[in-house]
Amino acid sequence: MPATLRTAGSGACSPGWRVRSAVIGVHSCTDNVPTHGTDSIRMNDSNSERSDSQRTDQSDSNARKGVSRRGFIQKLSALGLAGFGASAILAGCGGSDDSGSATSDTAASGNLQCDDLSGLTASERERRQTQVEALQYVEESETEGQYCDNCLFYQQPEEGSECGGCQLFPGPVNPKGWCNTWQAKAG
Repeated sequence: MPATLRTAGSGACSPGWRVRSAVIGVHSCTDNVPTHGTDSIRMNDSNSERSDSQRTDQSDSNARKGVSRRGFIQKLSALGLAGFGASAILAGCGGSDDSGSATSDTAASGNLQCDDLSGLTASERERRQTQVEALQYVEESETEGQYCDNCLFYQQPEEGSECGGCQLFPGPVNPKGWCNTWQAKAG
């Protein structure tokens, strides 16, 4: 049977037990700890146990708050994707507002004019102008077989209008127009 050990100021263990660790003012006893080098080993174990419990307390407080790094990053990613998706939808929906004056222009001149921007806000007009210049949009295509009305980005005109829209910029688009992002429709 192992001998009882005492540490300074910590009291004694029951017969058959040894001091497990000797931290100032605190001790614990065990029956199967070797007697040599016990204090330094057990003090290190005690410190690592404390840091584990502190980590557990910290993760518990985060769980109570409902905040974790993984959850935060997932929510941030979802918000970013939602914002990107919303902007794509808005860009795709913004092109077919038209007051119907294009029909009267067609009858008078024989050529379809899709330049009525009265249905656009100032910021939409500015965005349209920037995109039209960047994409080199023209009202009449000079490239055989490449027209807005057979482009992947073209939006069919609403009833009563001959001008369609484009997913890339707001406002009316001439079906026989063209820009440098022309892509053939599938099928």
